[in-house]
Amino acid sequence: MHDSILRTDMSEAMVEFGHAKLRRPDEAYWPRANLLVIEQGSGQFEAACGFHLVELTLHGSQSFAIQCDCENGSKTSGRCLPGMVHYTHNGTEMSCKMRGTQVVQQVCIDQSVFDDAMEALSHLGRGFVEPISFFGVYDSRLKMLMDLLLDEARLPQCASDVFADMLVMKIALILTMRRMGITDREPARHTLSQTELSRVSDYVEAHLNRPLSLNRMAATLGMDTVSFFEAFQKTTGLVPDDYVTQRRIAVVKDRMALGADTLPDIARAAGFSSPARMARVFNQQIGLSPAQWRRDVRARGRVLH
Repeated sequence: MHDSILRTDMSEAMVEFGHAKLRRPDEAYWPRANLLVIEQGSGQFEAACGFHLVELTLHGSQSFAIQCDCENGSKTSGRCLPGMVHYTHNGTEMSCKMRGTQVVQQVCIDQSVFDDAMEALSHLGRGFVEPISFFGVYDSRLKMLMDLLLDEARLPQCASDVFADMLVMKIALILTMRRMGITDREPARHTLSQTELSRVSDYVEAHLNRPLSLNRMAATLGMDTVSFFEAFQKTTGLVPDDYVTQRRIAVVKDRMALGADTLPDIARAAGFSSPARMARVFNQQIGLSPAQWRRDVRARGRVLH
């Protein structure tokens, strides 16, 4: 029920915005939240937000700025640079002006999630808190959770509703605690042991020919996804997704160096959805297409690493 309500509201909003363009396939529909990635350009619009809207600027020009006049008389404005988070609470009626261009990840969250967050924090005795919208804030916790949700949306089959709901609930808790004036303490951070790293590495190597999600990697160590992400990055200097990409590229290089397999066969063995996808990622990482790299290897008579 929540899904159909959220989907309808967002579809109508996208038509009303006019200047915004949906970027497929970065979208996902979960029972209590939607995720969309859109391109926004300069323009003006008026909208009533029928859900809690959390946004993360993925790419944007230095000049992109937004100014909102809300129904309650408050005025909110801010610049929207990559990595900044923005939040508009449920029920806000606003008139916005935008300048510049940006690509933004939007997560629309149903009111029921925030009701659950308030109930979970009821023991603090703070009671009702006035909603607060904000734009252009750097918040590492919110950004990480938004990144994890986008990771789930990009899986061939959207991951379990339970995991997505967990991430959305955490976002709602952080925003509610911010409104209540409660500091959201950073979790204790630690590095992974060599044994733990080996276990993750073995799992990745054994499953490179299929989709690898963050929650499955974390499950190999019995850790929650956020803690695993932080510990893995602190230990290796890489986020898990970049590590997996490096391993996939290594498989592509090894297979091409042997010279027997076709590019479609190599793409399947390395876990890429298609040869075209493999070529795009390979070019981004190496600076050459797979075919060019293979020709160079054969011409020089050695493997380029």
